[in-house]
Amino acid sequence: MKDALKSRLLDGLKSPVGNRLAPVRWAKEALLFANDLAGRPLRPLDKIDLDDAPTADSGNTSTTAPATGAAREQAPVMLYKDWNSRHDLKRITDVLTGAGIRFEELDVTDDEATHAWVMATSKVQALPAVYIAGEAIGGYHELAQLDVSGQLRKKVFGS
Repeated sequence: MKDALKSRLLDGLKSPVGNRLAPVRWAKEALLFANDLAGRPLRPLDKIDLDDAPTADSGNTSTTAPATGAAREQAPVMLYKDWNSRHDLKRITDVLTGAGIRFEELDVTDDEATHAWVMATSKVQALPAVYIAGEAIGGYHELAQLDVSGQLRKKVFGS
């Protein structure tokens, strides 16, 4: 029950409900940041089940390595967007969801410092921009090329 509550709370923080109001959006972003700093105690239910599996030698819960042959954990995928990202944003999300890749959308409309960093480090002239494991991939065209070539899944899930 407690794990389900943690998962629902995280879903609420990541939902777009209330994001039109700046104080609500800022509070959600601050809470998500605090969750990251605390080691992500709030996480999706499927991650809680994998990460908190009990070990054979104790009744306590601990992080265990995935079994041999199990699906690999994916690298973090970040999608930076702003208010003007409507057209390519839909196409990028379609590519990522079609490939079965989880991603986090970060709205940098009101965050000038992050917006400037993304524009300086990414390979795009305008947002949205995709990063995989901290590496700038680019926009829709670069992402689509990776997907068609089969390199997208390799970058996200490893070999």
